[in-house]
Amino acid sequence: MPFSTRLLSTILTKERAHEKSIQDFFSLVLTTVLLSGICAGSVGPDSPDYSELAAVWTPTIYQDVTTSYDVRADFLTRFDFDGDWAGGNNWENTFSYPLTSAVYYSVQETETHYFINYFFFHPRDDGPISAEKHENDFEGALFVIKKDGTPYGSFVLMETQAHNHFYQYSNDSSIIDRSDDIDGAVIFDNGHPCVYISPNGIGTNAGHGVRAYDGSAAQGDDGIIYRYTDGLSMVPENASGNYEYVYDYELISMDVFLGAAL
Repeated sequence: MPFSTRLLSTILTKERAHEKSIQDFFSLVLTTVLLSGICAGSVGPDSPDYSELAAVWTPTIYQDVTTSYDVRADFLTRFDFDGDWAGGNNWENTFSYPLTSAVYYSVQETETHYFINYFFFHPRDDGPISAEKHENDFEGALFVIKKDGTPYGSFVLMETQAHNHFYQYSNDSSIIDRSDDIDGAVIFDNGHPCVYISPNGIGTNAGHGVRAYDGSAAQGDDGIIYRYTDGLSMVPENASGNYEYVYDYELISMDVFLGAAL
C-alpha cells in the first residue's frame, strides 16, 4: 500500500482527545492532503471523475446503536453538523442540531489501482469511563480497486480501522496471508461492499470501530443501515429494530477540510 494512503487512513481516523484544538486537527488534515494528493477530479487520462468513482463503490453501512448513551451519538454526520468548523464544541452540540447523514471520501491512484478512503465521523464517542469519552471520532475504510479496463474497475481488497487496529478483507483467493493476515470475506449489497460500525461503549466491539459486515444481528437488536442511493443527507427518525430502517447519505470530498483549514 502506498505510504501516503496508509498515512491518510491513519492520521485522519486517529481518535482525538477531548481537549485537542481544532487548529491541531486542521493542521493534520492539511499536512495529509498535501502528502496524499487528495483531488476532487481525476489524474490519469482514462480515469473517471473521482466523485463518480467514490459514488460507485460507496459502502453500505451497518451502524450498530446503543440506548446506553443515546442512540443519536451513534449517527453518522458531517464535521460541521452544527454550522461551524469549531471542533471544541461538538460534544456539547451533538444533541442540539440535526445529525444529517454524511460520509467523507478521498481517492488516490497508481497506474494499476485506485485507493478510495471512506471516513466516518461521529461527534461524540461515549463510554462508561472517562478514557472512552471524547469528541470528534473519525474512523474509516480503504477500498482497493483494480483498473481492469472497465469504467470503474473491480474490487480487490478492503482495509478497515477499529481504533488502532487494522483489518483486511478480500474475496480474492490469490490474496494470501503474509506480514498480516486476511481477516475475512466481503459481503456485497448490489455491488457495494458492506461495512459494520460498532456502537458507543467499551470493549472490542464498541467505540465506532469499523469492520466488514459479517451478516450478524445488531447488538441488542438495535441498528440502522446507511445505504447510498441518491446522495441525500437524512436524519434517522427511528433506530429501533435489527437493521430495519435504511437511510441515504451524502458523500463529501475531503477537500472541504482543506478549504476550512485555509
